[in-house]
Amino acid sequence: MNFGIEIPRIENEEVFENLCLDLIKANVQYENVNRNGRRGQKQDGVDIFARNKLSLEWIGIQCKVKTNGSIKEEEIKKEVEKAYGFNPNLSHYIFYTTAKRDSKIQAYVRSISDQNKNKNLFNIDILFWEDIEDLLREDKYNSVHYKYYRSFYTHIDDDGFAFGKLISLNIGHRQLDSFYPLLIGKTYRKDTKKNKNINYWKGVYFIVNFSERTSEVFPIPCFPTDLEEAFQYRRDRYIITKFINSIPDIDKFINSKESNYELILTGKEYEEFLDMYKEY
Repeated sequence: MNFGIEIPRIENEEVFENLCLDLIKANVQYENVNRNGRRGQKQDGVDIFARNKLSLEWIGIQCKVKTNGSIKEEEIKKEVEKAYGFNPNLSHYIFYTTAKRDSKIQAYVRSISDQNKNKNLFNIDILFWEDIEDLLREDKYNSVHYKYYRSFYTHIDDDGFAFGKLISLNIGHRQLDSFYPLLIGKTYRKDTKKNKNINYWKGVYFIVNFSERTSEVFPIPCFPTDLEEAFQYRRDRYIITKFINSIPDIDKFINSKESNYELILTGKEYEEFLDMYKEY
């Protein structure tokens, strides 16, 4: 699946190694996928190892972050020589790198892989950043794509594309007495030339009240009048407004995993609510 978003090159070594680990774990042909020791220990040129479920042969992965966009033959040779000492013997050795695809490096890797084959040693392959991008766009790696690039979904070009977070919100005064299953989300900011009328609705927050099958868009900060179409009861609108405004960063909130929330009005807050509507 092509999410239609940018895939920025990862520059942090630990994050990139985590990404490679998750890509291997998401590949159903492998089992026993693990990091090889920890930083500072002798790793025999292998950052990640796994076993092929069918052949039961072991593969080794070397992760290379290249901020200058290139990887050298000498680096590859050095790591390959280390990997000869890995126990048990490898059948396949793969470089995952953020370097740009390079035909000369590809030819070099093919050459030393052929040399290894003639010696009954492991095959060698290399995946450049463009190859990793292609993997991330495949359906079987959707979960990995989502995990590492969720915060970049604001670059989606598709008209009307949005993401939201389903939550359980319990509210009340003095005690919890009302429950709402809610979807809080955001539409995306990038304007489109295809349908300019829809641009007005880009970058707005929305809330869906599944209990009453209603919805509303709202600004930050949010006011009770902004939620009149979504919530029937004034008190509940007031509390839910306070809940929304209590969120320090609503974009991070939408991206977070927590799903259960509650808010009880204090006596003072309830008096403020009554004062707000006493003229009615």
